[in-house]
Amino acid sequence: MSFVSPIIVRIYVLRRKLIENIPRILQIFFVFYLVLTFLVISVETYFLTTPKFDQMNPVPKVYNTTLQMTNYYPFSAFLHNKTSPVLFHKSDFYGSNGGITPFAKDARYDILCKLNVEPQCITNFIAETIDLFYVFSPIYSIIPEGSPVLYEFHVDFGNNLKTVGIKMVTIEAIFPDRKQKYNATKAGNEPFEIQVTLDEPFYARENLLNVAARKVPGWEYMSWIDAHQIFDNKYWWEEAIYKLEHYNVVQYFNWVVRIGSYNISFEGPTDPGILYVYSHTNLTRVYEYYDNIWAGNAYGIRRDVYEKLGRIMDECISGCCDIGYAIAAMKNMNDWKILDNWPNYKKQLMPWIEHAHKVFEGKWAVIRGNLSHLWHEHNFNYPKMLKAIRNGNYDATRDIERDENGTIRIKSKYLKELYAQNK
Repeated sequence: MSFVSPIIVRIYVLRRKLIENIPRILQIFFVFYLVLTFLVISVETYFLTTPKFDQMNPVPKVYNTTLQMTNYYPFSAFLHNKTSPVLFHKSDFYGSNGGITPFAKDARYDILCKLNVEPQCITNFIAETIDLFYVFSPIYSIIPEGSPVLYEFHVDFGNNLKTVGIKMVTIEAIFPDRKQKYNATKAGNEPFEIQVTLDEPFYARENLLNVAARKVPGWEYMSWIDAHQIFDNKYWWEEAIYKLEHYNVVQYFNWVVRIGSYNISFEGPTDPGILYVYSHTNLTRVYEYYDNIWAGNAYGIRRDVYEKLGRIMDECISGCCDIGYAIAAMKNMNDWKILDNWPNYKKQLMPWIEHAHKVFEGKWAVIRGNLSHLWHEHNFNYPKMLKAIRNGNYDATRDIERDENGTIRIKSKYLKELYAQNK
């Protein structure tokens, strides 16, 4: 009994102290909870908060959909689930002064009416113009056996356009000496499937576009889009139609998120589009920060602008076509020195750039939303090809010629041997 009593007394004392200290224990726990919560929020904020583009403009670190579908221009009824027509009227953008005005017989005038360029014209939706909106998508692979994943993405992209009702033109080039066969097109399906043979694996995308532009009738708006990309703005095509009618150069994205190897992660770089950046600043130090800022990926042009150009610049047979196109679009064309890295090459490209700069008149626009660029096998050794032709080894007036379809043929023995190494 004498042994048990001290234990009972101790238990009683401990119990009493515990009861007395419960408020303090709860306070400590509460403080710990607040500190932990603050740390978690701080970490999430650090990793998820959008970094600042030159301390001025938000930049997404990862791929996400941040579109604000505000009606600052008239989207189609399909987008807004409207049952009544969206009216276009020059004096009143949303058409409260509307009325029924017949469309002109001329197709061009019809489109100007439909897109609020001509007065007293009424239309239902931007989507009514979709028959004049074409996507041109060149595809070729310098790898002898081709690039299976590239062709799979091409098919998927084309199927997606079909669900919307957009016409897609595939221009496929092969290299017979590498025993390649056509994988994305079939003979006899022009103008929507165009087959081209190339003798040397030079950078041919823009040349293929020009070949297709000559062959395909009926387009009023031409978009050239690499088909291994995904738009997070599902209504990019509507915004493209509207802006192509009002601007001479339109780039179809704000940012490009490059998916990591084999498309299994988002570990690739994220770069803004050149014209999106230009809409915020012309500080060259900002542009130097991003590796792929000059990449085109998705552009569009109106037919009358294309005809004034004569062609999209395609003498850029070792790359930099996107750079030249973007520089031509900018108002302060002479501020950009990136082509100075290859002075002789720049000399070959400047005649077209200077001509295009006059045609574009500094009128450019950007479509909202981002692109997700899917990984595929590397298709061109740009650094090697550019380095090899920078010292006077290329003269566009001497070393290339165009056949009856406009396809570029290399005449220079040096260039033939150079591009033969492009494997």
